[in-house]
Amino acid sequence: MKYEITTKQGTNYIVSDENIEIWIELEEFLGLTYNEAVLKMNKGSMKVINEMLFIASKLGGHTELKTSKAWRTHEYETVEVLEEDPKVTPEAP
Repeated sequence: MKYEITTKQGTNYIVSDENIEIWIELEEFLGLTYNEAVLKMNKGSMKVINEMLFIASKLGGHTELKTSKAWRTHEYETVEVLEEDPKVTPEAP
């Protein structure tokens, strides 16, 4: 999926969750497999969604902050889903 992030500074950028490094870092940090993480995201887990967006922003070179909490507190303002993945359903990724 693709997401457009708006920062508190007024900057907009687009990230995608298609980079395998996002899911590897997410698994290392939260201990969730890809399927578990996607299922939690589909159920609205803000922790998993926030971590995924932070990692995608970091890997895309859009932030130099070291933690998702710092990113969420100092940079992140809003997110809009630009492109949904038709393969993902609420029951399973």
